[in-house]
Amino acid sequence: MNQEQPDFDVAVIGGGPAGGALAAYLAKAGKKVVVFERELFPRPHVGESLVPSSTRVFRDLDFLPVMEREKFPHKFGAVWTATGSNQAYDHGWEGLEADCVADIRFEEREQAGVNQNYTYHVDRGRFDNLLLHHAQSLGATVVEGVGIRDVDFSGTFPRLKFSVGPVESSVSCRIVADASGRKTFLGNRLKLKVMDKVFDQYAIHTWFDNYDRLSTMKMGQQQKGDYIYVHFLPITNSWVWQIPITDSITSIGVVTQKKNFKAAGDREQFFWDSVASRPELFEALKKADQIRPFTEEGDYSYAMNQITGDNWLMVGDAGRFVDPIFSTGVSIALNSARFAVKDILKALETGNYKKESFAMFGLMKERIEDEIIMNLWRMDATVVSQQREMRTRRERDLTYSAPAKEAPQPAQRATGRVGRNDPCPCGSGKKYKKCHGSEEGTGTAPRPASPHGVRV
Repeated sequence: MNQEQPDFDVAVIGGGPAGGALAAYLAKAGKKVVVFERELFPRPHVGESLVPSSTRVFRDLDFLPVMEREKFPHKFGAVWTATGSNQAYDHGWEGLEADCVADIRFEEREQAGVNQNYTYHVDRGRFDNLLLHHAQSLGATVVEGVGIRDVDFSGTFPRLKFSVGPVESSVSCRIVADASGRKTFLGNRLKLKVMDKVFDQYAIHTWFDNYDRLSTMKMGQQQKGDYIYVHFLPITNSWVWQIPITDSITSIGVVTQKKNFKAAGDREQFFWDSVASRPELFEALKKADQIRPFTEEGDYSYAMNQITGDNWLMVGDAGRFVDPIFSTGVSIALNSARFAVKDILKALETGNYKKESFAMFGLMKERIEDEIIMNLWRMDATVVSQQREMRTRRERDLTYSAPAKEAPQPAQRATGRVGRNDPCPCGSGKKYKKCHGSEEGTGTAPRPASPHGVRV
């Protein structure tokens, strides 16, 4: 008797960086994967500056030649400027190499095959489109302009339901990977989403042409126009990002707390009032040409009660999103795909698609994101304590799980648990207890902080 076979090994919901990278990894491994993207690419999207950890994924997927061919601006480092002065603090990446965590001294690890000391600024519309269709060139099936309406987990295999015009249809798969970004498809459907009260931020942003990127620098200072800039404002937890998109086009965005944003009657006026608190920045922007309408981003910091389950997992922003200071979002999306593919391939090999099969991915993703949060907010003992408590609870949930759809039974230890003396699955070559299993995080020496207590 022939056993029922699904249409695909893996179905990915969303074609952004996480979905595109995961599909590329799986297609390259010879798996049958489909990506459903509700929009037609290319489409505008915020999040235009990358960090070095992205490079490792590009190398894995043979995507670095595409990045160079498309001539995305090279990003050699970051600069942040203090309120009310032209003093600038910078951090370059000379000698640094890509790895799986944004906040780390990359030179501590040897990374064979990665020899560039820069990453990229990108037009996300172009970048996302290129990565998704790179996955297609590797063998992934890509369906654009079609959004998933529902996922039925009640059968032998999950079934994704969608409509093409008036025609309703569906496909089955062994594993569902939610890469829907901030739409959080499974998080909403399974009621797992929890808004983050600590990172209660809003942003308003646009693009300018012919903006003087060095307007906040003193005369004679080293030219760093191709760096990302973070301009702190004299408003609590507020800043302006400055990201090169092309030789002449620059993305500018104001990030602030929700209470400040809500109090503003006119959002565009709020943008200009905020920028006016840095006169040199204000004057430079007024001389430039605004080429895109203002776009708002709000209520975008959240977490999930769980990011894996039987036959499903969440990658990238679909599982968690934190206020995008210093451009960690795309890097986390790309590297979460890199971590996820290991558990997915093992599950496809063993035929075990239960939650515990994705325990290592869940553990690694949560640890990386929590370490970024704690590093950014390490001066606030309350925030650090809250994040450590949340991480402890999640690790307990990831490590122990009772069988579903049965009477209550004693919890069983997941087979994916890593021993303290085992090699860390991140690929560092270190023991787990000395790397991501250490109490304080990665086990590597912390990078010096900026005068504002924030690491790049």
